Amino acid sequence: MSVYVLSVPLSSAVADTSSSTQTSVTAPSSNSSTPVSEERIVEHRGRYAPQTKIRIKNLLENIVHRGQATVGRFAHISARIDSRIQKIKARGGDTSTVEAALAEADTARTAADNILRTLNDGDIDIVVDAPVPHDTLRLLGIRIANAHANLTTAKDALARAARALSPTTTAAESHATTTATSSNARSKK
Repeated sequence: MSVYVLSVPLSSAVADTSSSTQTSVTAPSSNSSTPVSEERIVEHRGRYAPQTKIRIKNLLENIVHRGQATVGRFAHISARIDSRIQKIKARGGDTSTVEAALAEADTARTAADNILRTLNDGDIDIVVDAPVPHDTLRLLGIRIANAHANLTTAKDALARAARALSPTTTAAESHATTTATSSNARSKK
């Protein structure tokens, strides 16, 4: 599963709600047939209490920070796998499958990092302060889901790289480990 989505700031995706039409709609909860303008319905749905805005902003910031921490951990794991690849190559081992999985992981990790960076660079404020926050929250949810899908792809690719690296490492280093262990056991007697 490969998901790579271009990251476009939400400011370009937020719709302008100031030009809504004045159509008459009957209020769903009232028994009388008093007409309510569509603008008032949208305005009512769009209002958030200040505490709710703060809670939404904190929640979204926590999601972004957790995603960025995951990107950092994946970058560290990727660097360690790359180091192992270089060691195996120096001994003449074949690392083509590991390199392919690592390249896929790095591509997905970079895509997720780009999405999370654009979210952290002000899109959260745009969502909370938008005239119709529900619509922009949906857009933000889609972007967070794309980042999550990219992180899942990166995790799966890193796992494949580690599994592909394991037999290569085991075959090349098993003799050295066995020899070191047996000589250590003899020296302790």
